[in-house]
Amino acid sequence: MFRFYSSTISNASRSIASWTLSLGLFLLALGVLVIILKTVIVLFIAGAFLLAGVVCVSTAIKMYIRLFFSNRGEDDSPFRENVRPHQNHRDEIF
Repeated sequence: MFRFYSSTISNASRSIASWTLSLGLFLLALGVLVIILKTVIVLFIAGAFLLAGVVCVSTAIKMYIRLFFSNRGEDDSPFRENVRPHQNHRDEIF
């Protein structure tokens, strides 16, 4: 009897078939779980979105508060008191 393919091709195709079967069974089980636990999954996802929304809103409010208080003491003068210009000398770098 003649064989037109080697055992490595057979092993590779057997491995691909087993991975495909495993993936199919996993996807079927996941689909059944989604059907059974639909309300639990929806509540979990909704809770995650609500938590993300609360974090975003609280961060935005903190930023607005910090901006409001940081602009209070500013005047429109082009310079500040007690600020001296600093010059870098090439000898100080090395």
